[in-house]
Amino acid sequence: MKAGEVQIGLWSSLADPNVAELLAGCGYNWMMLDLERSTASPADLAASFGHPGEPSHPEVTAAILGGMARLREFGGASGILSLDQAVLRAARGFIAVDVDAGLLRHAAIAQREEWR
Repeated sequence: MKAGEVQIGLWSSLADPNVAELLAGCGYNWMMLDLERSTASPADLAASFGHPGEPSHPEVTAAILGGMARLREFGGASGILSLDQAVLRAARGFIAVDVDAGLLRHAAIAQREEWR
């Protein structure tokens, strides 16, 4: 992108690791696995691994980071949106560190505290 070249990407909300592997080998510059709108969020993975309510469980984190590594093996970039600092520090690629609702909440609390 820095060189001004067109980047072709794919946005997928299919929560299937086989589909992700298939798509990873299709030659896109980037692929976004949108797990927020699927049934494969970290919380869903935690429940399926037998750790309900523990989306930061080491087994879940290992699965997420392993999936990102597999994407890189195919030559693709990987990224994640997470509020888990450990996952963000371990992730290679692009990261999103907060969400709009969280930022709005923090700003609203700070504003309230300023006027107390």
